[in-house]
Amino acid sequence: MDFQLDDEQLQLKKSVREFAEREIAPNVMKWDEAGEFPMATIKELGKLGFLGVVFPPEFGGAGMGYVEYVTTIEELSRVDGSVGIIVAAHTSLCSNHIFLAGNEAQKKKYLTKLATGEYIGAWGLTEPSSGSDAGSARMNAVRKKDGWLLNGTKTFCTNGHYADVLVVIAVTDRAAHTHGLSAFLVEKGTKGFRPGKKENKLGLRASDTAELIFEDCFIPAENLLGPEGDGFIDAMGVLDGGRISIAALSLGMAEGAYEAALKYFLMGAFATGFLLFGIALMYGVTGSFNLDDIRPYIIWNNGIMESKPLTNQINQINQWSLSNIPTFQHSIFYAGLIMIIVGLSFKSSLAPFHFWAPDVYTGSPTVVIAIGR
Repeated sequence: MDFQLDDEQLQLKKSVREFAEREIAPNVMKWDEAGEFPMATIKELGKLGFLGVVFPPEFGGAGMGYVEYVTTIEELSRVDGSVGIIVAAHTSLCSNHIFLAGNEAQKKKYLTKLATGEYIGAWGLTEPSSGSDAGSARMNAVRKKDGWLLNGTKTFCTNGHYADVLVVIAVTDRAAHTHGLSAFLVEKGTKGFRPGKKENKLGLRASDTAELIFEDCFIPAENLLGPEGDGFIDAMGVLDGGRISIAALSLGMAEGAYEAALKYFLMGAFATGFLLFGIALMYGVTGSFNLDDIRPYIIWNNGIMESKPLTNQINQINQWSLSNIPTFQHSIFYAGLIMIIVGLSFKSSLAPFHFWAPDVYTGSPTVVIAIGR
């Protein structure tokens, strides 16, 4: 059986790459340095169908599969990891949670607008006191007449300041532990809800990472997403689908970093001498190093991403994670790229290299190494 990209998938890959190089690449440095959220570009991606790749046409989507979706994320992230993570969080987390757990009315009201880019979506699970341990969440939702009253704080929420609709997880029955968590739909401007601190990050700076604050925030009963008490179970399913987008993002960023490093080599940059310290560190990490040592691993990752059967896409999606490849070896080989790129970070005149810096994106149970902005 042949698992290579077919002609339509190759055409999609070409279209996304052309868009990214034409519309995103010229703005990456400006967005990164200013921490500017690229709203107009994200809206344009929605008009082109790239924010609803995996959702059915009846809900505004393109009706494609996860191969097409990860191809889209990979190509966007090759040029700008910030755009990649904005699209991934919007699609894999917020939109997908509504698609998997929402009723027909919720899908028609929210998913159709999310898939077309009319709405930007965000997803709130992590809390300051519980980290990625969703079962230890403290934000609570108390039942009131005709709805729920939410109180608590979420943190590290991608797209938090710009989202038109958010999915948040709150405790509805503390005694039931993980079976006492429920999901809620919260619209921008809801009384008692406000985005808080915006994180000033080392990388992915054009991506908004926000705190979410809920103070006696009333949510109508129809905004309960899925059955009461199923929030944790549904969130774990959503994360299974989300991890593949992070693997695709990591792959795209590695490809972009490799191409930037190769371009630098071809420019004869070693002759300038200002990278000697970085090179020495690089040799200390890897023993001996050649860019040719890295490329096969990027190609290999890509082969894994493109070769998995999709007979049951959601259930098998976690198998696509970079946890299935030798992360230690990746960290060693990618260290060489990091040293080359970080060596350039202090030379802002050498655009566009200075914004290529290492990012680490975490996802239970493994840490995925991502190279890029």
